[in-house]
Amino acid sequence: MIFGSCRAKIEDRKFEPMDFAKGVVARTYMNFENRYPGHGVVSDKNRKLYEAWDKMYPVTPLECRRWREFEAVMGYPHFFVGRCGLAGQKE
Repeated sequence: MIFGSCRAKIEDRKFEPMDFAKGVVARTYMNFENRYPGHGVVSDKNRKLYEAWDKMYPVTPLECRRWREFEAVMGYPHFFVGRCGLAGQKE
């Protein structure tokens, strides 16, 4: 199914991004959960899903560049920025 200009799976009122975007989505939500703990940003069910997506779809160089820009604007580091610059990871 097309959702706006993005291909995505929508079934039983549930939205699932394309595979290439799952890691980015997972890390984005987990970053907000880390920044705003106790506000229910991520449910227990979704936490498990996001942790799985995070493992299945590793950090990309584009994400690292975005996170560096994020830090400069927001004034605090993205929760996953420590993964940038790891072996095999070029920025």
